[in-house]
Amino acid sequence: MNHFCNDHPPDPASDRAKAVIELADRVLGRGAESPSQQSCLEHNSSLRLSAEKLCRCMLLIERQLALCEQLFYRWQPAQDSKLGIQFWKRGRAGRVIPVPVIWKRPGGRWAKGEASKFYPVEISASELTRRVKTHGAFGEHSERVRAVAELAAKLFKARRVVAQSIANLQRSADALSRVHLEIEGPVRDAWLAEMDRLAPIIKGDDGQDEDGG
Repeated sequence: MNHFCNDHPPDPASDRAKAVIELADRVLGRGAESPSQQSCLEHNSSLRLSAEKLCRCMLLIERQLALCEQLFYRWQPAQDSKLGIQFWKRGRAGRVIPVPVIWKRPGGRWAKGEASKFYPVEISASELTRRVKTHGAFGEHSERVRAVAELAAKLFKARRVVAQSIANLQRSADALSRVHLEIEGPVRDAWLAEMDRLAPIIKGDDGQDEDGG
């Protein structure tokens, strides 16, 4: 039975697709890949590797920022304006991200009760080194704290770069998905229709006798 005739089996789309694949295998050589297909496969593989590397890099940065928070906690007294790094949920997706903060106490140094409780205030990463305290109880480890603040500032900067790269990859993937959804059906239908028309010619069965009669 000619798969390209008008009398299709119960699943015509599947049958036509299989027949076209079989025909392409005979014309191109079974298992052959076009240059464009190979290029797409290599490109997709490269994108996956890039995404994996970026995610690993982001994880490493955030682990180091968590270590910086531990050092801030260890080398600063429990007083107003101490530096820290908190991990807060942000955005509609509720992603947890690191945030540089200073700890404030609304009632001042000698406050009691609720007024004595510290609360975090977000600051920019560029402020970290400028906010290092050197007087009083902060002075003992101020140089260590400054070194940690400088490292944390660099890590936050690197994190922004990685986050932007991940966002760019996501936008590219989303755009490709939209294009795929928009063209997959029409392109497949047009392609199958054209193969229906050309298949008898390619196979040497155009509905005429070999002598043209």
